[in-house]
Amino acid sequence: MIKPIVGHRDDPGAGFLRSDKEIEADIEQEVFGRTLSADPEMVRATVEHGVVMLTGRVEYQSDVDIAEHLVRVMPGVIAVRNRLTYQWNGQRNRQPSERT
Repeated sequence: MIKPIVGHRDDPGAGFLRSDKEIEADIEQEVFGRTLSADPEMVRATVEHGVVMLTGRVEYQSDVDIAEHLVRVMPGVIAVRNRLTYQWNGQRNRQPSERT
């Protein structure tokens, strides 16, 4: 589950800092895995000092924006560079959890 925003890395009152590896793991599991059901061989998130780089290919054009939005609001993320591409125009017709 994606955790609510508590504060950003550059906010001294945030109370905690998340490691780049923790942020990467959340993106891979929650965004690419659970939300988008993306092929793990096709997408990648790298994080350096809270700056996230999203690369690879997702299924739908709308998935590119969804991924960026979900990553941008994650605790510890201070910037997102979205280099994702997509295979199909438009958006998915059903939720990833409905896939068989």
